Amino acid sequence: NLSCYSLLQCNRGPFPACLDWSEICDGQVDCLDGDFDEEHCWQLEMNECNDNEYRCSNGQCIPQSFFRDDINTPDCLDDSDEVQQDRSVLTKHIIVH
Repeated sequence: NLSCYSLLQCNRGPFPACLDWSEICDGQVDCLDGDFDEEHCWQLEMNECNDNEYRCSNGQCIPQSFFRDDINTPDCLDDSDEVQQDRSVLTKHIIVH
């Protein structure tokens, strides 16, 4: 499933027409008309999440409804929103800026 991020205008071509949360600040330019999806990514570490948002381990904020909604499609860039309760078997990567 694609979760459209509508606050960033980006020319993707015909399909798909919007950016998914996971395509923003992922190190890959996804917009045909510029690198808008990769600008200001350092601010992910400095922001504060709203009450209705979940703070990922890397500082990214996502809607609370995305937290543990589907283990196969993480919304945090570091996958921390879909990590299982048992952290003893966790072998995930963390993005360091």
